[in-house]
Amino acid sequence: MKQSMALLPLIFILVSCNDLTGTFLVEKEFKLKNTYTQDEDSIVSKDYGEVKVKPLFRGRSMRLALTRSDAYDFNIPKNAIPENGEFQITSAQSGQDVLLSGAVKTERVRTEIENAYVDCTYLRVEKVCTPQGCFDTSVSVYGKKWERRYFERTNQWLNMSILSNNAQDKLAKFSGDVSFTQKIVLSDGMCR
Repeated sequence: MKQSMALLPLIFILVSCNDLTGTFLVEKEFKLKNTYTQDEDSIVSKDYGEVKVKPLFRGRSMRLALTRSDAYDFNIPKNAIPENGEFQITSAQSGQDVLLSGAVKTERVRTEIENAYVDCTYLRVEKVCTPQGCFDTSVSVYGKKWERRYFERTNQWLNMSILSNNAQDKLAKFSGDVSFTQKIVLSDGMCR
């Protein structure tokens, strides 16, 4: 049996492009199927403190790579984890011999709608003449365009427990968060 030196901030929920950072603590040793080694008895041991992980998402699954030789795949049913509220993913659903139980909280704050001019580029066709003849070519032109937009800041928190398959033993817990800002363009003009 192989010892794993870290595990799961299981953040398949949130925003796959952003890192979820938090504290992961193993309360009782447990086993998972290791994707890389095909070891069905890979041991996840105690006390990892703060863990920063960037999970890899592929469709409805999440891969958690902890080291070059330790990774764990979890199947995530569609709509299993809400944007706000509690969730539970069984071992039959995840493909691992543990029960995932937790809660997600999401808050969004948006700015006022604003109008602004922003930099942009567009292609312009120009005629170029040489001693061999004339031809059209595309040239990138820098310009400005008007846009109507607002910014939205999203904060998400995840608290999750990893339980034994029969839900009798709490094996590990994770608490983490992620924050990001995105620009929402309601309408824009042509680049000129």
